[in-house]
Amino acid sequence: MMNNDMTGLLNLAYEIEGLLLLRINRGDETPSEMKELLAGKAKLLADALAACDAAVVCDAPAADADAAVEEQEAEAEAEIPAETAAVSHEDADVRTPESEIAESVEAEEKADADEAPSGLTLDEKLARERAADISKAFTLNDRFRFCRELFRNSNEEFKETLEVIGSMADMDEAEEYFYNDLCWDSEKEEVKEFMAIVAKHF
Repeated sequence: MMNNDMTGLLNLAYEIEGLLLLRINRGDETPSEMKELLAGKAKLLADALAACDAAVVCDAPAADADAAVEEQEAEAEAEIPAETAAVSHEDADVRTPESEIAESVEAEEKADADEAPSGLTLDEKLARERAADISKAFTLNDRFRFCRELFRNSNEEFKETLEVIGSMADMDEAEEYFYNDLCWDSEKEEVKEFMAIVAKHF
């Protein structure tokens, strides 16, 4: 079990590295959601590493170490929304991140609809609208399969990845993130199908 924990920590570190590279590349254009996501993942990694160090020092049974890591992760996940809420209350205009995301998606969809050539068929227009919001591009079956095969059965990681994709500028940036930063195998069937859906987004 300790090996799985270390693999999870390594994957989390790769995700943080990818987010940092994305933030460096985007500079001031980095969305605030990505900054919050990066801070949350960094805290989760720090807490998990502290729990692993404590488990090694205490020579506790492996089950206790696993429980401690899970408890630390649960505490870290519980603390992240509280920090986000505290930040949003400081602003004069109190809005939830979900409402801001929804408003930005609606604005993007409206802009895309305005820019769309009038010669498109209804099917093409609908496909573009669905692809504009990356979360709508995945069917329910796709979500379950990709969560299981690519995101270690974590719906939360899947959602966070979709948020990261939504903030990317182009397909090259997405490929660099998945293949170089997360070290996904480009020959794996699930990865090919996932990337094909992502390509439609751009």
